[in-house]
Amino acid sequence: MILGYLKHLPDFSVCNAFYTVLGIIKIQQDALDIIQESYITAFSKLDTLKENASFISWLKIIIVNNCKKKLKV
Repeated sequence: MILGYLKHLPDFSVCNAFYTVLGIIKIQQDALDIIQESYITAFSKLDTLKENASFISWLKIIIVNNCKKKLKV
């Protein structure tokens, strides 16, 4: 199942994720931590992703939510 989602990662690369997070968080190390946490969350919860849902859209939501959590701290 994971291999099916890995094919979508070039569409939304780690580089794109980094610049998205950096634009919100502004601190490079925090941005890298959030990206790592987001990818771990996404792959550990793949079973909750609906069959017809877009993996990339779902990953972006996880990333933005993790940014919001970081800003609240």
